[in-house]
Amino acid sequence: MSRLYSFALATLLAGYTLGNISYVHGQQTGGTFCANALCVNAVIEGSSVVYQLKTTMGINNLGWMAIGFGTDMVGSPMVITWPNQDGTITISHRRATAQAMPRVVQSPPQVATLTWQNSLLASDSTMIAFTMPLPQGPLNKVNMIYAYSDVRPRPPPNSVMEEHLEAGSFVMDLTKPRDPLPTGTYTSSSSDASTATLSGAPQSTPTSVATEAGQEEPLFDDPPLTSDERRLVIHGILMAVGFLILLPFGALIPRYTRTIPALQNKWFTAHWVVQFLLSSPLIFAGWALGYQHVGDSGRHHFSDSHKRAGLALLVLYLVQITLGTIIHFFKPTPKPPTPPFLEEKPADDGATSSTTSTTHVRLSSSQEIRSSILARPIQNYLHAIIGLTIVGLALWNVRYGIVYEWTTFTGRNWTNDLNRAKKWWLAWVIIVPVFYTLGLVLLPRQWHQEAVRRASLVDDAASSSAEPAKNNPEVSPVDLEKTMTPETKAV
Repeated sequence: MSRLYSFALATLLAGYTLGNISYVHGQQTGGTFCANALCVNAVIEGSSVVYQLKTTMGINNLGWMAIGFGTDMVGSPMVITWPNQDGTITISHRRATAQAMPRVVQSPPQVATLTWQNSLLASDSTMIAFTMPLPQGPLNKVNMIYAYSDVRPRPPPNSVMEEHLEAGSFVMDLTKPRDPLPTGTYTSSSSDASTATLSGAPQSTPTSVATEAGQEEPLFDDPPLTSDERRLVIHGILMAVGFLILLPFGALIPRYTRTIPALQNKWFTAHWVVQFLLSSPLIFAGWALGYQHVGDSGRHHFSDSHKRAGLALLVLYLVQITLGTIIHFFKPTPKPPTPPFLEEKPADDGATSSTTSTTHVRLSSSQEIRSSILARPIQNYLHAIIGLTIVGLALWNVRYGIVYEWTTFTGRNWTNDLNRAKKWWLAWVIIVPVFYTLGLVLLPRQWHQEAVRRASLVDDAASSSAEPAKNNPEVSPVDLEKTMTPETKAV
């Protein structure tokens, strides 16, 4: 009897225990987080987690929703999703390398798959659910981020996205018991469901999307630019035109025109008009747009090579303008005439041997070069070196902005427009040095003309001071220089 009682009691206990175990195993676990207009629900199903993004924004008002795994936007893998006008849903895997639009990840390590039964597209609310593998690390402390916007991208997963309305971070505990996820009534007007489960690059995207008016709107490989991207484009155009077109053109004006007699007194006007009146508004405006964009996007100023080079270019440009002004308006006093400009020879009028005359001696080519180089003050050479440095640094920085900064800030890959810009840059790298090098061929002619002018001025000064020199044989070259007029000094 006691054995029968013990068996019955054991049977009851086993049944109770098995019942409890069945209940525990049947209970789902997961977590929930809610922001102002977005809730993130999660339920563990085996070795996967179903994430459901739910918002009170209807399909006509919602732009996109996103979650990511990490504590900050930069570096966290993200799943961004949005409904399309044709009833499909886009899922885009992205990662941000800076505080900018995240870039598409072509082959994400963990792929999100759309969960149809838990998705809902309605006029007053939207639910989009997708399944992913279990996150690594403790399930009771999963660091996550979220964001959403009311501006909808185009259907392709690599479309350009507007900035979020709200974003933040939270910690989700996936070990708490919770009810099943709400179910939806997702319906798609597309016969091919693959358009709703895209991840990474587009796979089978429709060629057009039906608008609200029922008209067909073509899809473009290059979606329209956002307002922030348009500001970046204007910044790049202004800086490229100012530094790579106007400044080199202004530098070539004296190189090609100062040896033309009819333009020898006019080249400077054209030079400063291009270098200052035309270039400075573009350079200052372009630099200000770039500085404003960095500040508005919450990034740090001068935090990378492009921004630091931009600051260096602005400083060098201001130094160059100031130095050019000083060189033109504050000329140093010319050096006293020295051989081979002057040569003492006996007079030809049969006078005593103590009577001499000063005559001009023709210089050799090497003497002309040497005299022209020595006649220029050091600031003139510094002016030329800074000018070449500005053009070279600008060429490098424009390419850096096109290749790296644009994709980092916008997340866009190379488009046709950017490829054309890159080809333009490559052509300009060749054109500017070639034209400047060809202009150097005129240097011997310039040196010869300058040597002749200096010798001519010396002769004029000697003639104008002939009478004082006759009365005072001790007149020195320095005294002779003092008799030169301002016009004869301006060599």
